[in-house]
Amino acid sequence: MEPAEASEEKIHDTWVLLAHSYRIISNLWDKELSQYGFTHEQAFILFIINYLGDYATPSNIARFQVQAHNTVSEVLSRMEKSGFIEKSSERTGRSRLRVRLTDKGHLALETSSRKLTLVKIMRSLPEENLDQLQHCLKMLLNRAVEENDFPQKSYNIRTPPSAWLKEGIN
Repeated sequence: MEPAEASEEKIHDTWVLLAHSYRIISNLWDKELSQYGFTHEQAFILFIINYLGDYATPSNIARFQVQAHNTVSEVLSRMEKSGFIEKSSERTGRSRLRVRLTDKGHLALETSSRKLTLVKIMRSLPEENLDQLQHCLKMLLNRAVEENDFPQKSYNIRTPPSAWLKEGIN
């Protein structure tokens, strides 16, 4: 017997719960990080820059963020003004903008890796429930990727960040 198909009302209610949970948890995490002068979005970009190393360009960062290049460029400009990153133009056959963490950026990355608020909230779920949630979110992500025609090369967004360092840059 196949499981019953979810109603549109159930789908909408679930989506709103997911969206509200993300926004509220993000706001709490931003509140925690604001004492250090950055946001959870910037923390994720610091993580990506650190992971990409010499391959950290605005285009590659945008691909890992699954965001528009101009959106990421705006965030990178604010991060550069705040002293978290440096941008430098390098010529290797064609002009290419590289992004590197400054000492302040490395410290922010280390600080953000603690994720105290995020961990405190997520620990309200037992590990089995986190596994189930990850499984469900992967199903949704896979379906969304199938439905979406990405206009640019996209790195494996289906891979959780904890596996990035093990797998290497695709």
